[in-house]
Amino acid sequence: MWAVINSIQIILMVIWTFICVACVVLLPVKIQYWVCNNIWAPGIFLIFGIRLKTTGQEHLKETENYIVVGNHTSWGDIIVLFISINNLLRFIAKIELAKLPLIGIMMKRMGMVFVERGNSQKSAKSVKQTLEKIKGGAKMVGFPEGTRSKTGKIGQFKKGLIMIAVKAEIDIIPVGLVNVYNVWPRNNFSFRPGKVKANIGKPISTQGYDESNINELVEKVKAQVTLLSEQGE
Repeated sequence: MWAVINSIQIILMVIWTFICVACVVLLPVKIQYWVCNNIWAPGIFLIFGIRLKTTGQEHLKETENYIVVGNHTSWGDIIVLFISINNLLRFIAKIELAKLPLIGIMMKRMGMVFVERGNSQKSAKSVKQTLEKIKGGAKMVGFPEGTRSKTGKIGQFKKGLIMIAVKAEIDIIPVGLVNVYNVWPRNNFSFRPGKVKANIGKPISTQGYDESNINELVEKVKAQVTLLSEQGE
């Protein structure tokens, strides 16, 4: 029964996504973000019967720049962050997403940064683009694990994203995502209705850190994300 239900849900998700993208892809960026945050993302969760609770939104300051850092267990993490942060967030995404019909075009227009793994020269270019966007007032989002967890547990944090925050001299906002792995599994489409949660933590300052002690900051950020991800109902 669930195989049939999930198949229908996937079809509806694809149709809903392309309707939303087709309607706004050529409109101003702020409208695109408003649609993503308030119509597209909530619509996806409605299709799958997923309910979201967010805590700690008071830690987000409209006038301040920051990098949002979270644990990564599922494609659903992106939906959660669109809804819970509800801002003009620029995601750091893998280059394959830029090649998707319509969606890739929209992501480029929204100012997302694409990273090509395994290519150090292009990765360095992506870091430069990220710093330029931050200096221009953009709020960035990334997952330091680099890929989705296979078990739902937090893996090793890479220092690249943390180092960008240090170079930009901005705070890091840790976010713990709860139960997303169970309702939207990583390796298959066995979606299940349920509750998920986004716990937004207090800003972590990057002052006093550089390449000599970056690992200390990486572990500090990971510890906070881990703690937040363990705070369920």
